Amino acid sequence: KARINDLNDLKQRFFQCMARMHDPYSTESYANLKDKIILCDQIFPSEIISLRDVGIKGVVSLSGTAASHAEILLESFGIPSVSCINDMPIHLMEGKKILIDTFRKDVILNYTTEDEKLLEQPVSPNKKIIAEQIKLKSGEPLWVGATINNPYLEAPQASRIGADGIGLFRTEIGFIGHTTLPTEEELYLEYQHLFLTFANKEIYIRLLDLGSDKLAFFQENKTKEENPCMGNRSTRLLIHRPDILRTQLRAIIRAAAKDTTIILPMISGWMELIQIKKISEKIIEELKTEGIERNIKWGLMVEVPSLVEKFETIVEHFDSFNIGSNDLTQYTLAVDRNNKDVAAYYRYTHPSILSMLAKLNRLCKEKNKKLILCGEMSSRVDLLPLIIGLGIRNFSVPYKKIIAVKSRLMELDFHSCQELAHKALQLSTPDEIEALLK
Repeated sequence: KARINDLNDLKQRFFQCMARMHDPYSTESYANLKDKIILCDQIFPSEIISLRDVGIKGVVSLSGTAASHAEILLESFGIPSVSCINDMPIHLMEGKKILIDTFRKDVILNYTTEDEKLLEQPVSPNKKIIAEQIKLKSGEPLWVGATINNPYLEAPQASRIGADGIGLFRTEIGFIGHTTLPTEEELYLEYQHLFLTFANKEIYIRLLDLGSDKLAFFQENKTKEENPCMGNRSTRLLIHRPDILRTQLRAIIRAAAKDTTIILPMISGWMELIQIKKISEKIIEELKTEGIERNIKWGLMVEVPSLVEKFETIVEHFDSFNIGSNDLTQYTLAVDRNNKDVAAYYRYTHPSILSMLAKLNRLCKEKNKKLILCGEMSSRVDLLPLIIGLGIRNFSVPYKKIIAVKSRLMELDFHSCQELAHKALQLSTPDEIEALLK
């Protein structure tokens, strides 16, 4: 399916290029989409940069899920979007004025003035939440950082709204949509902006996690794989392309603040770690000869089941761990998170996922390592009692959800949540666990 999506992406852009060659005023031209809401079967990450640049107002797509990288990228650009609107055919929306309700993930046709006012109501943040880190009702301290893609747009908002730091900076936006590799100086300026915005706070920055659904020129043109999602991507790509790793790692270290952790993505075990460590050490030594030395910490994304299986051999060698709940769920349950046809099987409440979280928390606690929950699961307020009960205390969520997450966490009592989690771990199906949560 991932390969089909890649080919569809390439085909779509080929036809768009042909349309502009034959008719520069064609409706296929992105320039004609300014101030419009795009209706489509599927939106691809490679299209989003161009659509943003012409100033579209929103995107409604029939395919995809909230956990897809296209949706994540749209959110980072502040472009309202909603996907999987199967009960409303596109032809009913064409040419009409519509409202996109990003909170309820819905589309409103024939909307009223009252509908507009309701969606435009600003959120009034609690000043106490912004001013300090929060605690559970029972007194245990918590850490709620922001997950961001775009440091220029999202970092100032995250700081204003009360993020305790940056729990996960996805760095792909500096590469997506480029026709050439970004330079070290371009990346340095981008990262410097983030570090200055969150001076004196923890920042967890992930190395390039380029996969089949985040196409860039140097991957899509040079990689021919049956299954790109499980192919030469993320850390494996950086091992095969040390020039890319060198450019990015140099930029990060030059810009880094005192409390910076570099996160390695999509690690399956020691094989990748040994190789990436060898290359990285050479780059760090090179910087030292130039007088650039930083006290950098290192962490791992936990998103491959094999890493969880042998976690006890890994945990003591790194400073922190970020659970990528989207991919960990996808790979553990063998469910494509972008495929609406199997969405019913993509469940964070699957007993295997909960057991993994409990194991990760236990081992990190034993070794005094920081464990941060990332991905969609971390901002699901209905799951927070269960997550707290499993022992997790650190979260990374989109900045727009920080207030809701912090507000809910402050209402929770650890002992009640622990009892809930204990009961959940005895159950056999997601349905049983979700019934317990209600």
